[in-house]
Amino acid sequence: GLLVEVVEINSSVAFPPDFFNGFTNEFVRISVSSTFNSFIGDRQIATGLVIVNVGREIENLPISGRIRLNLALQDVQGENEEAVCVFWDPFQEVFSGRGCELIGTSDGQLVCECDHLTAFAALFESSNSVPTF
Repeated sequence: GLLVEVVEINSSVAFPPDFFNGFTNEFVRISVSSTFNSFIGDRQIATGLVIVNVGREIENLPISGRIRLNLALQDVQGENEEAVCVFWDPFQEVFSGRGCELIGTSDGQLVCECDHLTAFAALFESSNSVPTF
């Protein structure tokens, strides 16, 4: 596989071993946005925004072929909050968790797996609120 370090925000993106099979003259472009301590409604963005582009639309990857993101937490999780892996849905203009799963935490990072490519982050949500996925 290919591991791309995102040094600016202490995060990384891992592509599975067979991900680039069949690609010709493609590229990997990773952009970041420091959105720390920003809020979307009552949901706090807990990590930087990582935008992954490989030159074509990628979606509905099988579980064994998912993209793994290690997103460094930039704030402390509150007592009644839980972290959620999300992506920016440009069609609905909201953060959504569709196709993304929180795998766990490791060394101050959230580990997420997603079945598509786009702009990713993690949010802190009140455990009392209902996610808009």
